Amino acid sequence: MGRSAGRSWSSDRGQLCWAAATAWLALGSLGCGAHLPTGDLERALAAGGPIGDHAGGDRASVELSVELGSESSHSSDAQAALAPGRALEFAFVSELGVILQDEVAPTDVEAWTYGRIYEVPGEVQYSVGRTVDLLALPEGLRLHRGRRFDLYGAEGRVCSATVGDLSLVAQYGGYTLEGVLGYDILDSLPVDVDGEPIIPEARVRQAIWESQPHWLMGELRAGPDCPSDLGGAGLLWARDASLPPPTVLRASDEPNVLTEARARAFSSSDAFAALEADYRSYYAGLDADYRRYNSSWEEIARDNPLELISWLDAAGDPRLLELHFGVDDESCGDGHDASADSLELVVSAGLEPTGFGSYPSAVFDINADGHYELLYESGSGWGRELVSLDGETELRALYIEEDWMCPC
Repeated sequence: MGRSAGRSWSSDRGQLCWAAATAWLALGSLGCGAHLPTGDLERALAAGGPIGDHAGGDRASVELSVELGSESSHSSDAQAALAPGRALEFAFVSELGVILQDEVAPTDVEAWTYGRIYEVPGEVQYSVGRTVDLLALPEGLRLHRGRRFDLYGAEGRVCSATVGDLSLVAQYGGYTLEGVLGYDILDSLPVDVDGEPIIPEARVRQAIWESQPHWLMGELRAGPDCPSDLGGAGLLWARDASLPPPTVLRASDEPNVLTEARARAFSSSDAFAALEADYRSYYAGLDADYRRYNSSWEEIARDNPLELISWLDAAGDPRLLELHFGVDDESCGDGHDASADSLELVVSAGLEPTGFGSYPSAVFDINADGHYELLYESGSGWGRELVSLDGETELRALYIEEDWMCPC
């Protein structure tokens, strides 16, 4: 995931389109531990079940708690020194390391750092950092240095690494600096032969540092079980290795009893019939010229058939089910939504809508409370969201800002 230290400020242009899960549902006490009785499967799904992911529900404003260690040392037995329950259960991971704290307060930014602002090599177009004064850090943060963390990707645990140097970083994804310096300032600057504004790098670094959120990063020093290219291992999150391993689900597109029954129920449901009728009506109303640029219902069903993904536990039993069908090509007032997407929880009565969006990158239970957490990645740029099926924990989102461009 890395880039060379000599990367130009003006390279790589892109845009951020952070698609967040927006629907919420407070779930009951069955949680994620319930099995679906195979004998009741057909009856539970006979009505077809919900096919959308727009179920509503209240969301409690209880922030996902992460307790940081306060008792440790940097001796050889430091890994066991943190008191039970005080180690870091979850932390996002980026190409720069483990994110020990995000949204560092401005007063802490000033108090925790010293020296010049420097460019940080990496894939993000504008990334700057400043040296951390370890003695100025709260003890609970400082003592993560030297501790061992298990690193996880979409399929589960990848390896273990030790937290090395700590740094404070600020990042901006570009592709220009208009969102940081403003249009007026850029218009007043001299330009190069390509018409691009010439901006002193020191000024860029200062602008990024002053305008963007600050994260406390822990360098990851790969352990002996890590792949040679740790940056290319698809790391998503980290967990203090002194804690018990979490329950991790694995995505599978292999057919099983649940997916076969869900496919039959979906195909015969009133919701599917309504989806087809709605699109056929839309397509019939198009004039001949415009119809050439739109797919018929038969083409949609052929090119975007029903897809079912099971999230399996260690025993191979499905605990969550994703459903995808069709395509949504609606944009800027044109096109039409002819899609169905859902993420459903396996419960004793059948399938229950989670109220969250499809396509999570990873599913796990970080605190053994019987409720799964879902980790989502953004479609472009860098972004992460963590939500819980406990019906209480507040969404936790972290992303790197970029220039926004209207697609229309």
